[in-house]
Amino acid sequence: MNRLLFFALFAFSIFITNAQDKTKDEILQLIADDTCKCIATSDVKEKKTMKEKELALGVCLIKSYGVRKKESSYFEKNPQVDFEALGEEVGVLMVGTCGEDFMALFNEEELGEYIEDYADDSSQLSYTSGNVLSLDVTLVSMENNIVSSITMTDDFDKSHTFIIINEFNGADQLKKSNFGKQFYVEYQELDIYDLSEKRYVKKKVLKSINRK
Repeated sequence: MNRLLFFALFAFSIFITNAQDKTKDEILQLIADDTCKCIATSDVKEKKTMKEKELALGVCLIKSYGVRKKESSYFEKNPQVDFEALGEEVGVLMVGTCGEDFMALFNEEELGEYIEDYADDSSQLSYTSGNVLSLDVTLVSMENNIVSSITMTDDFDKSHTFIIINEFNGADQLKKSNFGKQFYVEYQELDIYDLSEKRYVKKKVLKSINRK
């Protein structure tokens, strides 16, 4: 009886441990959530220089990492962390979680510097090794928000949204005078966390666009 009880408790403890174990992506999103809360409640916004802001953001991130790493076996198996790379990944997620608050920390010059550094770092997004897909579509609209995007429709009147996160071929053809014109578009799919759906969804990342 005692042996059965022991095995039952042992199996239950394994089940609880596995249920609590989170993936790397889940931990990164939790760190992004924590850092968003941190910048909303701390004095990060009061910092004057870019260095001070980056340091304050780093403190928020490291505090969260110290807590969240215990929730995933991934970080136990990989204890050596590149905090610069971690910060870049978390920064991308923060744009989707608290984009307005995050961007409000920087003035135009600082924001331009931040985006330039982001674009220069080829490790930011690893979608470049994925398959390049293509569509024949008609340009409908353009949006220039925190993340720029264009909306196009195919021959079946299905709407497609392409996000723009890097330079791409044919950018000069994106203008209002070409609304309603047909284009050949190349793109790649990237998994991005969607706050409204509480999960990662595939987004079309624009690679090139050419007028037909």
